[in-house]
Amino acid sequence: MNLCTLILIALLLPVTGYCDSGSGWFSGFFKSKAEKEKDVATKIATFTDDKTDWIWGLDFSSDGKYIVTDTPFAVEVHVWDWQSGHIAHILSKTGDSQMATEPIRYSPDGHLLAICHNEDIDGIVIRIWNAETWKVVRDITESRGGGCNAIGFTPDGKSLIKVSDTNPRFPMDSLIVYSTNSWEPVWGLPTVPFYPTAMTISPDGKFVAIGGDIINPHSWPYGTPVPTFGKPPLPNMQLIAIVDMSKRAIVRTIQTKMATPGNTLNKFGHLAWSQGGEYIALAGFGGVAVFDVHSGQQVTGEVLAASHMSLRYTPDGKYLLEGDEGGLSHGLGVRIWDGQHRELLQEIPGDIGSLAVSRDGHYFAASSRKKISVWQLK
Repeated sequence: MNLCTLILIALLLPVTGYCDSGSGWFSGFFKSKAEKEKDVATKIATFTDDKTDWIWGLDFSSDGKYIVTDTPFAVEVHVWDWQSGHIAHILSKTGDSQMATEPIRYSPDGHLLAICHNEDIDGIVIRIWNAETWKVVRDITESRGGGCNAIGFTPDGKSLIKVSDTNPRFPMDSLIVYSTNSWEPVWGLPTVPFYPTAMTISPDGKFVAIGGDIINPHSWPYGTPVPTFGKPPLPNMQLIAIVDMSKRAIVRTIQTKMATPGNTLNKFGHLAWSQGGEYIALAGFGGVAVFDVHSGQQVTGEVLAASHMSLRYTPDGKYLLEGDEGGLSHGLGVRIWDGQHRELLQEIPGDIGSLAVSRDGHYFAASSRKKISVWQLK
């Protein structure tokens, strides 16, 4: 009797209690096969950082060999050889990065590592290391209530961009572009009364998207600064502003109201630009939304009971990864979508503080309190 005949007989047999339980070899075979086909990521490494409590900053080195971690309230940055699970280097930082959405980044060529944080006693808001010698290359300072909410290197590596929600008592540039040759500011952009806290750079490096809140000037406890954004009084709202790097100006704004009636993202979170350049995804405290860059229209999204969310596209645009960490250990874990955020492909439980994707798109890392896990993507 051949295999085809056996399968035909099995299909014709009445379903008994053994198969009803869902644990029979026949149903189990097809179920496990379907689940296996659906999963797009497999965990390949886990290690624990006993020196920290919360890891909210992650990034892969350009060659994928190292993962760097940053922790709020801590004075150290750890560079991990993740395949061995050992700390390869310990670096000293100067400030508290608890409010930064993108606190730590490698340069595209992997030669530099930068971290941003609130202003310390010496006015330092960004520290840059040589990632080969681990010597400090530069400390970038500010004064009068300066700080840093997010940083990123342009794809060509020639510029480092900083975004901050500046103190309304001392209006300063909310976006500053630094030369990676001189480390001097090349140009800046004030955005009062728009206070950006998140940033993402387009894949071609021609645009920067900054996201945050507009605060009605009439509600400020300070004297009203000279406005540099819109025509106050403006209603309180959340925006994504598209900055043209060549024009050095905001050329488009997107109001980030969720598509579901009556719902908005109640706190701004992370931004991510799709590899094709057509979409910007936003993960906020309350949901995820994906916008068409040119029309400004929301094309997809979901309202979630989420808390501290992170967001990453893979470099090939194949996947969009969401992470969530709940303050009471009820985070949504990692949710892996297709690149258009149309189909949920896999859910990984846990409390996820931060996500990072390797430059080749083969791996992603997720932090969960003290633990870091590394997953291989199909």
